[in-house]
Amino acid sequence: MKVKNEKNSKYKNLVFLCGARDFHAMDWYRRALEELPNINIYILTDLIKGENFKKLITSKDIVFKLIIIDNLLLRDQSSLGNYWRHFIKIIVFPLQVYLIRKFSKSFPDSIFYAHAMYYIWLAKFAGVEYVGRPQGNDIFTKPFKSRIFKFLSIKGINNAKAIIVDSFLMYESIQKFTQINNVFVIPNGIDLGLIKKLKQNSKEFKRKYIVSIRALYENYRIKDILISRSLSKESKSMPIQFIYPFYDKIYKNDLKNLFIKEDKDISRLDKSSLYSILYNTKLVISIPTKDSFPRSVFESIFCGCIVAISYNSYYDHLPTSIKSRIILVNPNDENWFINAVNETETLLETPFKPCEKALKLFDQKNTFKEMAKIIFN
Repeated sequence: MKVKNEKNSKYKNLVFLCGARDFHAMDWYRRALEELPNINIYILTDLIKGENFKKLITSKDIVFKLIIIDNLLLRDQSSLGNYWRHFIKIIVFPLQVYLIRKFSKSFPDSIFYAHAMYYIWLAKFAGVEYVGRPQGNDIFTKPFKSRIFKFLSIKGINNAKAIIVDSFLMYESIQKFTQINNVFVIPNGIDLGLIKKLKQNSKEFKRKYIVSIRALYENYRIKDILISRSLSKESKSMPIQFIYPFYDKIYKNDLKNLFIKEDKDISRLDKSSLYSILYNTKLVISIPTKDSFPRSVFESIFCGCIVAISYNSYYDHLPTSIKSRIILVNPNDENWFINAVNETETLLETPFKPCEKALKLFDQKNTFKEMAKIIFN
């Protein structure tokens, strides 16, 4: 069933103002293509790949280019590369604003979906109508580290038609530095249709893998996973498959001596490949110091995995059926890894059966419909 809201909307065009290599932004873009047949849907971007990121757009996508900065960036992903990218984005900011204004004149009756805070700033200074979706660090850390970032973010958030976040934690964090009423909580959805299809098309799954599914960055405590594994005679030879959307080159190099030869460095995967691995996985590990509402955790659960997490407040808002597949671990306990592995074997004896609340909360068709209401109302 397609989204109906756009039919009576004054907007003829939905413009995704974002980095076209951002897999979350592109997921929402793909949902829009499926669910909004009466709207012209475009991508307006400054990033296509660069820094060893995989190109996500195809020749079928309608992409308009700002100043593409791919070739100005460092070759690999790193903290230094992040600083350099931010510097380049600041330098070209006025020109990008000009190009967005020029684009908006050629495409009147457009509503912009600005994905991540930088693009919210661009939309604000370009004077276009926009809905913004900031990301975790845009809300949790950056406004409290930089007065300039905080100032620009308040301007961008206050000028938005609406702001969409994926968790109550982000909602509460926004209220700490700007009091506004147009903030809505809509989680990143899951492709439950694809998960179901893969299950039906596969004869048998053998749950044997242990998978780390978060970025190779300090916040995600990958080093803690490897250290805890090494501290138990029983677990030190257990291989881990590392699936991650991005990485810090320096942090990744620091982990080298902790890997064992049986570990697999897989990096980023498309959804079908990711779900296929998860269907053969028994335990997924996700223990960041701070987390919002991690889609990869819930994708793992819907694929039948047990997931070990460190406590973050999103856990309190989860349906019971989801909590039943989660092991809460304390990364300060040196035995947490082997304890989680042992508990996993017991939990897997009971098949996962999502409750109605879980299906409603996580189905990406439902989450996109909710987002479309906000965009077009």
